[in-house]
Amino acid sequence: MIIPIWMEDWEHECCGPEVKIGDRVAWRVYAYVDDSLKTTAEECHILAVSDDEVEIVGDWAPQTVHSSAAFGALSRAPLHVGVTIRTGQQPRGSPVKYRGKIWNELHSEVQMDAVRGVVRGIYHHPAKLARVAEIGWKVVGFERGRPIPSNIEAGIGGSWAFRFLVEIDV
Repeated sequence: MIIPIWMEDWEHECCGPEVKIGDRVAWRVYAYVDDSLKTTAEECHILAVSDDEVEIVGDWAPQTVHSSAAFGALSRAPLHVGVTIRTGQQPRGSPVKYRGKIWNELHSEVQMDAVRGVVRGIYHHPAKLARVAEIGWKVVGFERGRPIPSNIEAGIGGSWAFRFLVEIDV
């Protein structure tokens, strides 16, 4: 199964390793939601719903972290995703459903089990920016990506993200 895993520019510039198509990777992945995750009666599954997003129905395990946001682990083997719930509450029960982007994050305070797989595609996505009075510019999305052979490519600048298509070990 091939799933998309995203990495923001600052993560890559700080600590990201060079990755080429065909490389084996072991990455810790995370997701961010604004509201609470909902419990569901659906069977547990992992599904790439597009080249950008995944749908995961899996077990929920609350975690304690040093922040004001609710945090937990959403698991459906072989995928274990750390989920930060920005404004909502912890889900009550399992399984729960998440649909959205998952991110390779190198600076999380919680260490999740790594997702292992082989990189089958790499895409560079320039950021879409919007002017916000209080903070200046804010990333509000990403443009359509262009394929690249490696995440180390001359001429990449500004705000952007990488999208890696990773064939996970099942």
